[in-house]
Amino acid sequence: MTRSMLVFTAILGLVGGCTQNSTTPKSRNYARKEFYLGHDYFSRHIRASQRISVLLRNLDKAVKRNDIKEISSIRNEIEEERRKADRFLDAALTELSKAVQSDPSMSDAHFELGLIYLKKATQRDDLARRVQCLTGDAAKENSEAVKSLLGTALRHFRLASGNKKLRSRCYNNMSSIYIYLGEYDAAVQAARQALSDLVYREPYVAQANLGWAQYHLKQYGKAVTALRQSLVLEPKFCLARYRLGRVLFDMGSYEEAARQLRRAMKPGSICEAYQEGHQYLALALMRTGSLEKAAKELNICISIAPESCAAQECQNLLQKIR
Repeated sequence: MTRSMLVFTAILGLVGGCTQNSTTPKSRNYARKEFYLGHDYFSRHIRASQRISVLLRNLDKAVKRNDIKEISSIRNEIEEERRKADRFLDAALTELSKAVQSDPSMSDAHFELGLIYLKKATQRDDLARRVQCLTGDAAKENSEAVKSLLGTALRHFRLASGNKKLRSRCYNNMSSIYIYLGEYDAAVQAARQALSDLVYREPYVAQANLGWAQYHLKQYGKAVTALRQSLVLEPKFCLARYRLGRVLFDMGSYEEAARQLRRAMKPGSICEAYQEGHQYLALALMRTGSLEKAAKELNICISIAPESCAAQECQNLLQKIR
């Protein structure tokens, strides 16, 4: 399975949570100016990214209608929005870096820098695994670059975690990074730190991270409990449902795994385009003897990103069915 679903829902903290230190008033004023500028660029990046998501859904509808003219038009819009999103992200990185250079205690800037480096890591990971499927030395080199970006994100989240308003979100993002890095005990600790804040607005995300880390530690009972708790808090959180399906699959509960994975991947869900969800739904269906339904899921997996690593795995499974 690929590990590109790293970025979880994060609500940007309120401006003005900076900690005072020995930095001069002039430096703090300059840092504040750069932070607001960087924050504005980052907000523009988020809006452009949201616009891309809408366009991708429209593109899928156009493809189903076989509307060639609309497909071409939407693809051009997507490329333009992607250029804008990348430009805004780079501009935000530049300005926010200036802010923390002038005032190293500016937690808001550190938090957003953490999000930016996390975003850059996921973009690079997606490029290597979904847009194409790197192998050998190229894959190893890309993996090291992704880990370096995530290490920088971790450093900024740690520096921002001293701000009580940002602490839970910092630890939640740190937990997802530790999961990618394979540091599952650290991921469990970070998720629990996030959950220790009783007023944290997104405990269901931290519960999902806790359960996923426990799954990798083969603590299946604890993982099921955490993931079900996540779904109690937010029944529509499809990532938690997908992860629950994966845990149940490894536990040998194939019918229940298929039911949870099917619900996670239902049309209209943000997880609908998650290839590994369709792949593991197909595997669960294969274990229960539903080969025709499994083949359908594998074809969906392949169609989402034909050049990806997951598509290759789904193609291999499809060949076995045939």
